[in-house]
This record gives sequence, structure tokens and C-alpha cells, in this order.
Amino acid sequence: MRTRFLALAMNKLSDAGFQHATGFRSAFFRNTENVKMGEAPIDVNHSLLFTGLELLARKALNPNKDASLSHILRTFLNAHGFGISEDEARQIAQCRNALFHKGELVATYHTAVGNVQQSIKITELPNLDALFADALLKVLGFDDPQINWNRWRDRMAFQGRPKKAAG
Repeated sequence: MRTRFLALAMNKLSDAGFQHATGFRSAFFRNTENVKMGEAPIDVNHSLLFTGLELLARKALNPNKDASLSHILRTFLNAHGFGISEDEARQIAQCRNALFHKGELVATYHTAVGNVQQSIKITELPNLDALFADALLKVLGFDDPQINWNRWRDRMAFQGRPKKAAG
């Protein structure tokens, strides 16, 4: 798996056309910086996560200027098989907006059902590190049956190996 990933990543990182179409290289280096920093301040870490996810989504969808960030993220992530709910997308978008526009780590959003105003701390979001890394893998076109694409929620990185058919 690692060898296939590295070969694919090296090929795509040097492909200017792929970068122009997907924003992969720019997003990849945001992820790399996050990994290199280790225990960085939460605002710096999440700034890289938010901008990386947003970059990939906007490049993929080329949305009109009136589209909400939560809609853009949800459309992009669902198209890549992540099954993100409307509330989860709203939470991510509102935490991003609170951080970028107010310097705050707490945001409010309105629920999809009932339009109830809720508060969410940036630390209560699902595992955005895993979601961003997996979105990068999906944009890259990398897949492996052992990857648990739901790990951003359940934190289980891999699934068991597929069973071979008896025969």
C-alpha cells in the first residue's frame, strides 16, 4: 500500500495540470505542515485543516460565489464517499468562520432539522486531521480495501483484510 501511494503521490505532485484542476499540491503541503508542526496551537492546526479542505472543495466544484461553505464542503465530501451530514458540514463551516473572522474557538450553527441554534467548540468537531488526509487520498485517486474511510468519525484507521472467496 505504501509503495503504491508514494508512486502515485510523487507522480501527481509534479503534475501541474493536476494541481491546477484539483489544488492537490497546495492542500498536500498544508497537511505536511500540520504533521511537521506536531503539537501546534489549535488555531494554527485548524487553520491549515480548514483551508486545505476548502481549497480541495472549491477547486473540485468551482461553486458560484453565493454558495455557502457548508454546502460546498458537504457536496465535495459526499461526492468522495464520506457521508457527511448537513449538521456536520455546518459545524465545520461555522467553526472555520468563527476562527477566521472572530479568532474564536466556539461557534454557533443552526441544525438542519428544526433550525435550532447550537453551540460547538472546535475541539468537538470530528477528527478533521483524518478527514483532510483521507480527502487528499481520494483526490489523488488512491484507494485500498483496508482503509476505513469513516475513520474521521470512529478513529479506526483500517478495516480487516477482505476475505478470499472459498474455492
